[in-house]
Amino acid sequence: MAHPTRRTLTAVVVAAAVGIGALGALAAGCSDSGDEITVDSTTTESTTTTASTTTTTESTTTESTPTTPDDEAAIRQLHEYFLTEIVARDEREVTLEEQVELLETVAIDPLLTRGIEARAGHYERGEYAVNPGGHSNIISIETQGDTGSVADCFLEVGVLYSSNGEVLVPADQDHAIVELRYMKIDGQWFISEFYVGGDEGCDPEDYS
Repeated sequence: MAHPTRRTLTAVVVAAAVGIGALGALAAGCSDSGDEITVDSTTTESTTTTASTTTTTESTTTESTPTTPDDEAAIRQLHEYFLTEIVARDEREVTLEEQVELLETVAIDPLLTRGIEARAGHYERGEYAVNPGGHSNIISIETQGDTGSVADCFLEVGVLYSSNGEVLVPADQDHAIVELRYMKIDGQWFISEFYVGGDEGCDPEDYS
């Protein structure tokens, strides 16, 4: 199976109310064409995401340093920690402040702000996400200077509930291709963006 590239990711912003889904943020679509990114009708966290988010990580860094094998190892470690540990939570048992503090250790804008706003929306509406942690299967890691990206065959297993326990967003049943973007600041890697591949599925057995 060929490794996914930006061209394989669709230009549709999806409601990721549970992860990024349960990460409680919006995952943006991506395309080379510069097409405007629209917001899915089920999205409640934000309605202002546009195609400009696809260029944020490139425009915020003016100087870069050579990438080393240690950088790839650091990105891999952060990636797996983010998708399996950071997303794992029960919002009935943690405060918004605790979630924000944790996100700030691994994420920067634009992802950070979307994640905070989405989580805040859960608490304001009396909703809560429950997630044991996603299933990550790295497909490829690419680095260039102070930026990097990881393609992953990912299964979102978080569930978003209403205040009375009704399932608002169920766990995914199938793995899907996602891409996370990374940026190194003062020697430390952070996650800057999260893209989904729309309806494009994948088989984790291909990357085990």
